[in-house]
Amino acid sequence: MKTSAFPGAFFVHASAAVAAAPRACGKLPAKISNEPEQHVAGWRFLVIFGTGLFLAGCSNLAYYGAAARGQLDLWWRARPVEAVLADPATPPALQARLAQSQAARRFAVDVLALPDNASYRRYADLERPYAVWNVIATPPDSLTPWPFCPPLIGCLPYQGFFSREAAEQHAAELRAQGLEALVYGVAAYSTLGWFADPLLNTFLYNTDAELAGLIFHELSHQQVFVEGDVAFNESLASFVEEAGTRQWLLSQPQGEAALATWQTRRARFATTNASVLAARADLEQLYAARPADWPARKTERLAQLRAELETLWRRHGLEPRGFWFDTPLANPQLSLVATYHALVPGWQRLFDAQSASWPGFWQAARQLAKLPADTRLACLRGEQTASDLRAETCPQSRSGRASASSPACHARLTALLAGGACRGRRGKAFQRAYFQRSSSLSGMPSSIGPPVTVSGFT
Repeated sequence: MKTSAFPGAFFVHASAAVAAAPRACGKLPAKISNEPEQHVAGWRFLVIFGTGLFLAGCSNLAYYGAAARGQLDLWWRARPVEAVLADPATPPALQARLAQSQAARRFAVDVLALPDNASYRRYADLERPYAVWNVIATPPDSLTPWPFCPPLIGCLPYQGFFSREAAEQHAAELRAQGLEALVYGVAAYSTLGWFADPLLNTFLYNTDAELAGLIFHELSHQQVFVEGDVAFNESLASFVEEAGTRQWLLSQPQGEAALATWQTRRARFATTNASVLAARADLEQLYAARPADWPARKTERLAQLRAELETLWRRHGLEPRGFWFDTPLANPQLSLVATYHALVPGWQRLFDAQSASWPGFWQAARQLAKLPADTRLACLRGEQTASDLRAETCPQSRSGRASASSPACHARLTALLAGGACRGRRGKAFQRAYFQRSSSLSGMPSSIGPPVTVSGFT
């Protein structure tokens, strides 16, 4: 979870997963790497960072400078996993987690057809519970995130910081402009293949299954990524995380039992998601109607949601704390749910249409990424295809609109995508009109997965 750092990231996307409460895995001394790979990454970083500063303008120099320092500090701390495993000072618990991470990394390449590169083959202990802190903001009467539009990667619904203090300061500035703003910790982020992303200590607070899923999620962003289309990118990565983790667990000793445990945890998240999505739908209707007493009715609905979540958690023997409880509920928390999970069912349909073949799935996903934003959305939602798809691509529904919901349609659409017959813009129109149009995403169906990995609710 399902987001940045390089928080400002001209090229960076951070995972939406919020780390669970830290548990000691053992600290490692920082070590400078003199490997050529690190020098190459450093030069590439300087070139891209300098370009980003030129494009960003003087007003953002301090922000991007802080982002650069944070990224360089991360690289400074990174060591090859093999060296950490061979170090007699490495705690056994950390050795076990890192060994599991490398097994999952091999599975990602061999089975899930994810990139075979240097990412997640180094380890860095940041000595803090989160990799970055994201800020997300919305108007008081909208669930559409206020966009952050750095150079080179398009608009994002959040802005990331390596420093919590800087994130809190930015959130205060947004609140002074009349927005609702939320600061939340993020366990992981991706440089989208520009650099070799290391494993972080913040990854290791998760279970083995969640650690594997996080690696699958982040590598997915390196495989297929569309500028400015967060819902597309995050739903794709969330699907790969869920489907990949399921396959990974079944490949392990006592896999059936591990899968059952993981599914129980996911089901708990599903109940949280259902309550949040119901409240989100109610608030969307309220904001659209804007009755005179909408602020009071908003407060009442959020209080109702808070009570529902507290009851749910206590029913499972858990203390209400973390993402849904540490701060008053407001629009930003609810806006994250649809952003990251709304299109997951569409990816499942596309995967099934490829006979559950991961190479075939990635080929279809790349072709889908080339379509205009509206067409991508229609295909994944299982609704009308856009005008640049031929009318005969999908059978007509009773309403007379072309529907992508039938197996026959999916087979034809898959063949069309594989043949490259539909090519279009890469989301530029979506990027230019992000705030005006992204509110249309709120009506999408949601997967059962969690919007975040919530502390304690595992």
